[in-house]
Amino acid sequence: MSQPSLFIFGSERGGTTLFSALLSSHPQVYVLNDSFVYLAFVEAWAEAKGMAGAQTGSGLRWKLRDQLRRMPRTRACLYRLRATFAGGYKPEIPELDGLPEPSAILEPELIAAYFARLRKRYEMFHPDDKANSFLREYLQGLHPEKYSTGKGVKLRPLLDGVFTDLLPADQTAKPVLGEKTPRHLYCAPWLQHLYPEAKGITLLRNPLANVAGLHARMNKDLSGAIAKYLSFFGAQFEFLYDESRSLLVRYEDLVYETEDCLARVADYLGLGESFDGNMGSSTRGDYIGGAIDPERDKRRMEYFSGEERERVLNECSDVIARHYPDLERFL
Repeated sequence: MSQPSLFIFGSERGGTTLFSALLSSHPQVYVLNDSFVYLAFVEAWAEAKGMAGAQTGSGLRWKLRDQLRRMPRTRACLYRLRATFAGGYKPEIPELDGLPEPSAILEPELIAAYFARLRKRYEMFHPDDKANSFLREYLQGLHPEKYSTGKGVKLRPLLDGVFTDLLPADQTAKPVLGEKTPRHLYCAPWLQHLYPEAKGITLLRNPLANVAGLHARMNKDLSGAIAKYLSFFGAQFEFLYDESRSLLVRYEDLVYETEDCLARVADYLGLGESFDGNMGSSTRGDYIGGAIDPERDKRRMEYFSGEERERVLNECSDVIARHYPDLERFL
C-alpha cells in the first residue's frame, strides 16, 4: 500500500496542475491530480455528524446541483445566482475540529458515505470534456468492497488504500508520491496531523493573474473571485507560508526561471537530478498543454484594467507586500 509523501498546496487557478505535471516528469516522482481523497472524507464526516454548514449528499437540491455542475454553461449560472440572491460567494472552508484520529476505527456507514462522496466528485464531468477524462479512471479505481469486510477499518489505512487505488499501476513504486487538489489546502492542518512525515510545497500566484482566472470561471463575479483567492491565505493556513515548514514556490518563478526553480524543488525533495520538464505524459495534458507558455501568463496579468485592476491590487495588498514586493517586474 502506498501513501503520499508530498502535498502540493495552492489556490484554484493558481497553476498547481501545471506544477504537478512538471514534477511528474521526474522518473522518481508522481503527483495524483485533483483526487479529493481527503476533502471527501471531511465532508462525509461532517454530514454524518450533522454539522452546521455541511453539504448534504442527498435530496433533490444536491442532485440538481450535481446535474448543473456537469454542464459548463449552466455551471456559470450558479455563480451568477449566488452572487445575486445569496449575498455573494462565501468560501466553503470545512470544520476540522473533532475529526477522527489516524488509528480510529470507522463505522461502516461513514465509509459508505465517503465512497459516495468520491463517486459524486468524479461524476461531475461532461461526457465530452476531455480535460476531465482522468476522472473516469478514478471512478474505475474506486473499490469500496475492499473496505466493507465487516472488520474494523482504520482511518489512515482507508485513506492510504484509496490513494493507492487511484494511482496508475506503473507509478506506485516511485519513491516520491504526491497529491494535488487545490481545496485540500483547506484541510492542510488535518493533513499535517495525518501525515507528519510528508513534505509540503505551497505554490503561490500573484493576485492579478490568479484572480483573473477565478473571475473568468466564476462568471465575472469579482467580489467572489477576490474572496476565494484570499481564502487560501487564511490565518489557520499561515504555517503553509512559513518557509521553515514548507517550500514556497511562486508560479512566476516557475514560468520565467524554470530551470532554477525546479532545481530548488529537486533539492528540497532530495532527488539526485532535476526535472526535464517533459509534460507529454501528464494526465491533464489536454488542460495545460505540452509546455510552459509565458505568453499565457502575460495575458492573465493584463486581464483587468482600470478600477477592477486597482481593486484587486488594493484588496490583495497584504499578499503582495509579503510575497510579491517585486510584482512590477512581471507586469
